[in-house]
Amino acid sequence: MLLLLLSVLSLFAVSTPSRSEIPIFSPPTVPETATAYFMETFTDYDEFKSKWVYSETKKKEGDADIAKYDGIFHLSELSVPGTWSGDNYLVMKDKAKHYAISAPLDTHFRFQDDTLVVQYEVNFQQGLDCGGAYIKLISQQDGLDLKHFHDQTGYTIMFGPDKCGVDSKIHFILRYKNPITGEYEEKHCDKKATDTGFFSDKKTHAFQLILHSNGDFDVAIDLFSQMSGNILTDMTPPIQPPREIPDPEDKKPDDWDDRERIQDPEASKPEDWDEDAPKLIQDENAVRPEEWNEDAPSEIPDPDAVRPDDWDDDEDGDWEPPYISNPLCEETGCGEWESPMISNPSYKGKWVAPMINNPDYSGVWAPKQIQNPGYFEEAEPYFKLTPIVAVGLELWTMNEGIAFDNFLITDSLQSGNFFLKDGYMVKYDIEKDARGERSLNSYLDMFVDLANDYPYIWAVYAAVLVLPIVLCCCLCPTRKRTPRPTPPSTDPAQEPSENVTGDSEVTDPPPAETEPVSPPSSPASKKEVQISDNSQDDEGATGSLPADSESPSVRKRTKKTKPRKDT
Repeated sequence: MLLLLLSVLSLFAVSTPSRSEIPIFSPPTVPETATAYFMETFTDYDEFKSKWVYSETKKKEGDADIAKYDGIFHLSELSVPGTWSGDNYLVMKDKAKHYAISAPLDTHFRFQDDTLVVQYEVNFQQGLDCGGAYIKLISQQDGLDLKHFHDQTGYTIMFGPDKCGVDSKIHFILRYKNPITGEYEEKHCDKKATDTGFFSDKKTHAFQLILHSNGDFDVAIDLFSQMSGNILTDMTPPIQPPREIPDPEDKKPDDWDDRERIQDPEASKPEDWDEDAPKLIQDENAVRPEEWNEDAPSEIPDPDAVRPDDWDDDEDGDWEPPYISNPLCEETGCGEWESPMISNPSYKGKWVAPMINNPDYSGVWAPKQIQNPGYFEEAEPYFKLTPIVAVGLELWTMNEGIAFDNFLITDSLQSGNFFLKDGYMVKYDIEKDARGERSLNSYLDMFVDLANDYPYIWAVYAAVLVLPIVLCCCLCPTRKRTPRPTPPSTDPAQEPSENVTGDSEVTDPPPAETEPVSPPSSPASKKEVQISDNSQDDEGATGSLPADSESPSVRKRTKKTKPRKDT
């Protein structure tokens, strides 16, 4: 059994790298049958240079001097030591800069499939105080040039984390085109993420957006759902506009009075109302305490002060000790005494006319409702979203070291989760090991994965678990339970009784050969017999003597007993 256990542990040790060894990360993949509209793992620098395009323009909003995209992305590994090697991230290394970069999709996504899955990884290596790590899925549009990608470039979906100060969120924004007016409008998700600890823990996190053709969406962080709903009911403003809207031409009439209450115009200030009366006055009934000392100063020279050694009278003048509060004043009071201030009973303050209901109140004004010229009905807005042709990062940050990795756009949730298991989950386990945070479940998963790779290990597991139980059942002796002896009866007249086990019959012990004793009628003899019987009961209760043996205490006490002479 010990050899089997050692074999399992040795295989586990071989398959699991030690903490002193830095594992080499292999980029994730998707199944061969999956469709990857866009996949980027940043494994090849030359491919990155040919695929990704830096913006050469400026932001359309803001001061032109600070609106230029001067941030440079770098391909590098994480700065956290002891994690893994061989995995490049797209890193924003400088803070207080604007960044803009984009890459075309390998295949345009046209919202004809049942599901859109967008996912990528982010690591805030220095935490995040103010900045963004969201992505934009750039829309198909006329004259699109990724070299001129900027903040006003049209996108279909914006998705990802954003924070500044205490305001943090996960963006999920749709840019939807009104089929009647042809105008685009941003629709913001109403839901809020329940967990935002990823902004400060400095770990790699996976952000995943799943959008189904029926409008249902789910935003997951590290494979845990954080926001879910439907784009028809959980977006603001809603995708489907209202039938009626306020008339933009309608104006409030000049004589419309929307004041519900007004000051009474007929009210007048009472004649005895004194607006100049002070709020506080001196208490005329106050009396100076007897112990008050008006001649004592409020401050005295500090008696503990010492003249500094470097004091020069010629340059610094005559030295005088600093003044401190007179401790006598704290106990009894000193200086000129003044009566305390109290509230003025005659004080009323400024007079104001009372409020009354407005007799001319016209109600709350609102423009009249008219038919919405842009109204349309759409039961399946997913299929009307603008096709996606590129992925873009247009960001600003006050923290350096924001790192991106493993972008994927696909139409299969199964493929997306396969990609996460092959990439993010591997990093998750390594980071847990590096921080000593691995849980019991993760170790169990390792043992299962090991057995799946080496099927004969299942037999070893079974032997290690079952063999000790079998050996214990076969080799461990069973304990025979012996009956507890019944103590002998102390009543000589009691008939012999059968043992509780029914095996034998208990009889009175034969009389002991002792010296002659007095007849039973003698009080002394009765007392001695009673003592001997009690001693026998105590010994029999412990099971140390057989039921048919004579108690040593009886024999000893009987030998010491002398016959009593008849008088």
